[in-house]
Amino acid sequence: SPGPPLPCPISVFGGEWDPTVHTGQLDGWKRHTTADCGVRVFPGGHFFLADNRSLVARALRKDLSR
Repeated sequence: SPGPPLPCPISVFGGEWDPTVHTGQLDGWKRHTTADCGVRVFPGGHFFLADNRSLVARALRKDLSR
């Protein structure tokens, strides 16, 4: 819903070959925060998480430890 940007960082993950959400669209999340917005693209399609669990988990741990 519309509202002011969040004051917390946002981590955005996407699949390189996702036919539904193109990698260029991921940057759109930056407007929803006044803090950092990190965008990471992983190999795979819409279900990139299934093939990259350890990479995504590592990235998530890194972001949460900041």
